[in-house]
Amino acid sequence: LQSLSHGRDVAIPGISKLENFRKGETVAVMTLKEELVAIGEATMSGVEINTQQKGIAIKVKKVFIGPIL
Repeated sequence: LQSLSHGRDVAIPGISKLENFRKGETVAVMTLKEELVAIGEATMSGVEINTQQKGIAIKVKKVFIGPIL
């Protein structure tokens, strides 16, 4: 969450749960408590994320939480 609060893209190992979406769609990045953290563009589909071990899944466009130190 700290690196995400500074605008870092979301990698597959950082994803705990997801809903199905397509590559290129705008997606919300949420905490497990359902709090909005950021929005971004999916660089791969939900299916691809579930079948791969690593890689950038979401390119962050806008962060909604302040920087965490």
